[in-house]
Amino acid sequence: MTQQQYIDASLSNSPALLLEQASELAIIQDKTQTPAEKALMLKQHELSTIIEYCQSTSRNIDFLISTLGQLQLERQQINSQSLLVDNQNMLQFAGILSILLSSLKTSINSIESSCKMITSSYC
Repeated sequence: MTQQQYIDASLSNSPALLLEQASELAIIQDKTQTPAEKALMLKQHELSTIIEYCQSTSRNIDFLISTLGQLQLERQQINSQSLLVDNQNMLQFAGILSILLSSLKTSINSIESSCKMITSSYC
């Protein structure tokens, strides 16, 4: 396990940690305030922590999507009589999970980008 994988594993509950930052996330995503105004309302270490959570979550999502693809490829090599889930249900599951993960990643990337814009206002 690489150091980055270890860090990501230790932050595997990042989505839950992000949800605990709901008040900060509301300020970050508020479209009526400028980054400078948001910077006055948020502490720099809060933003740094949220950025770290976002990056870790994004890497974990990438890993999950990649592994899902690999599992689907491996599945093609397994005798169909030994499968517990038929191919149609597996494809449906994989499609739904992939869409959910991609949607979550888009939201996470948006939060991270907004945090970085606010962070640049501190300089």
